[in-house]
Amino acid sequence: MIDHPIKTNMSDNRTLFVFIFFSVLFFMIFIFLFYGKHAWERKLLRIPDSGSLQRVVLERITGFFLFGFLPGMAILHFLPGIRAADLGLVLPGRGWLFPALVFWLMIITFMALYAGKPALLAHYPQIRKIPWGKNVQMINIFTWILYLAGYEFLFRGLLVFPLLGRFGITGTLLINIIVYALAHVHKDKREIAGAGVFGIFLVLMTIYSGSVWLSFMSHLTLALSNDYFSYRAHRKIRGLKQKEHESL
Repeated sequence: MIDHPIKTNMSDNRTLFVFIFFSVLFFMIFIFLFYGKHAWERKLLRIPDSGSLQRVVLERITGFFLFGFLPGMAILHFLPGIRAADLGLVLPGRGWLFPALVFWLMIITFMALYAGKPALLAHYPQIRKIPWGKNVQMINIFTWILYLAGYEFLFRGLLVFPLLGRFGITGTLLINIIVYALAHVHKDKREIAGAGVFGIFLVLMTIYSGSVWLSFMSHLTLALSNDYFSYRAHRKIRGLKQKEHESL
């Protein structure tokens, strides 16, 4: 089903769109700080080096607070009339279970085939020190959950349900994909294209289910399966290199 547009008075509606604007602005600042081409901002804030565990943890926790926690608390405080369901923070109907499982299986299969490609291995997994211990694996999973909870609240919550009443499904989809593409400008071109297609599926799934949880679980499935298969590929490559070195 399609969730009904949020019903608020004009003043509350403007306030909500102000929160959306600043949430997107915070996201762009986040990208600038962690992925900007110049290093001065990272040195000024003493951000750890790319690929380190400390950097990944800092990045994901910062993202959770900027995209999810702070906007959520602001809306809860200033717009108490908005319900959790108005922003998709409800479970989807049972009818979505089977389609979601099929979609997640497709994601895992795709990553199993693609995660070993050089273009992806150049950037993933984000924690570059390999091998990982159990503690690092648990930290990786936990911080992905935090980060993607905030991420999906922004992109499939704030940037979907409040826009439906004003722009309709097509307009909401276009706005979301444009912002989503801009959020990936620091990525490889193929990843930007893939994110665009993936984003379309997530937005439509969110609109018709009335819930952000399907997109959150889909994105988490993508992130963790990507890490798993790219991690295995790196370990295999390192093992082959070590055998070649020992044979010399």
